[in-house]
Amino acid sequence: MVTVEKTVSLTIIPLHCGHFAALTKNEIGHLQEVHGSIFCAYGHSWSYTETETDRLRHQLATAEERANGETSARLIAEATLEAERSVRTKQAKRADAGVCLHCHRTFRQLQRHMASKHAVGR
Repeated sequence: MVTVEKTVSLTIIPLHCGHFAALTKNEIGHLQEVHGSIFCAYGHSWSYTETETDRLRHQLATAEERANGETSARLIAEATLEAERSVRTKQAKRADAGVCLHCHRTFRQLQRHMASKHAVGR
């Protein structure tokens, strides 16, 4: 025969009906997380509900997540825009220097080359 002794720390909670419930800290934590219910010895229901502080804390976290997402989206859009500007600037400089954007060759008469070799709609 084996004898096992276990010490459990219980928290006494007064219920709305005037009775009491004894729960462990783990049970209390679980009830708070899931907003669960317990019943007194006489069948009265008692539950943890979301407090105003919890609701506001949740709203604040949601707003912060949204703001962080919008900030990162703005930074990505700015980086994309800057990259496009850089490409356009580079292409404009190459065209000014007489380099064809399609075949990458240099021509003195780039305009005539573009009209004859790379005409749109041919």
